[in-house]
Amino acid sequence: MPVVLFVDYPHTKLYAPLIDHKFQDKYDLLVVPGGAKGADTISKNANVQELVRQYYEKKLVGMICAGSLAAKTSGLPKQPLTSHPSVKKQLEKDFEYSEESVVISGNGNLVTSRGPGTAFPFALALVEILCGTKKRTEVQNPMVFPPGTPF
Repeated sequence: MPVVLFVDYPHTKLYAPLIDHKFQDKYDLLVVPGGAKGADTISKNANVQELVRQYYEKKLVGMICAGSLAAKTSGLPKQPLTSHPSVKKQLEKDFEYSEESVVISGNGNLVTSRGPGTAFPFALALVEILCGTKKRTEVQNPMVFPPGTPF
């Protein structure tokens, strides 16, 4: 049984079934979502922190918006990272904070992004890391982004 983590908004209660230790064998990527209160709740959960550390060591972790708080609460090492501006002050002492839309750091195993407006470049960066440049182009081209879109 895979682990399912979700926040029951607006109650911000985290429900986490017991962690299946074979979870990492099934999935190549762990994404920590944002959303102010929900991201705060998720980042403080011990199960999430453990998953973040495990995926950071062996696979790929994505964090978007305020979800980047999980990098701090999970004890990830100092490295480049970005987040939603609302949590910048909580992260800039422990990380090399960047204003870039998407930041790839660590050994390429941590990808962070700023918020809803950067969701497409974030997702495309994850596709490229997992599946290669050709697959990224294959996914991106039919989306018909305006010419000059900076990703």
